[in-house]
Amino acid sequence: MPDIVTFNVLVDTFCKEGKVSEAQGVLKTMTEMSVELDVVTYNSLMYGHSLWMEVVEARKLFGFMITKGCKPNVFSYNILINGYCKAERIDEANQLFNEMIHQGLTPNIVSYNTHGFCQLGKLREAKSLTRICTLMATFQIYVRTQYCLMALANKGILVRHSESLEQCKVLA
Repeated sequence: MPDIVTFNVLVDTFCKEGKVSEAQGVLKTMTEMSVELDVVTYNSLMYGHSLWMEVVEARKLFGFMITKGCKPNVFSYNILINGYCKAERIDEANQLFNEMIHQGLTPNIVSYNTHGFCQLGKLREAKSLTRICTLMATFQIYVRTQYCLMALANKGILVRHSESLEQCKVLA
């Protein structure tokens, strides 16, 4: 039976490929199987919407996540800040940056760089940083995939390539 990690990999992959409606189908399956969405699920969906300049939808998901008791993290805010910057809605990006700090979250280098570029009107640099974030997210997918393989191996489903899996445990 698939778990949250498996579902999150599917949702994340669909969203990064611009197939948000397919990701929504995975959410329906998750709900039917009583698997609760977590911050990774919501972040993937928000990223998918932001990728296609659907910042209003991304912001709605952010609010919905909070009403469901799922606490946003720095990545949640960074996704929205990046989305608003790309949409040239600097005031909303600034508001989110300040809200993140008010919520007790510590901005990371991505937060500061994106926020700074937007403040200065350097949207090209902000978009470049977004590309870097996408590459980092691709690496995260690799790590998540390795995590899934390790979980299967631990359950005895995978027995081959144990040496490779041992190396992956160091990454996860």
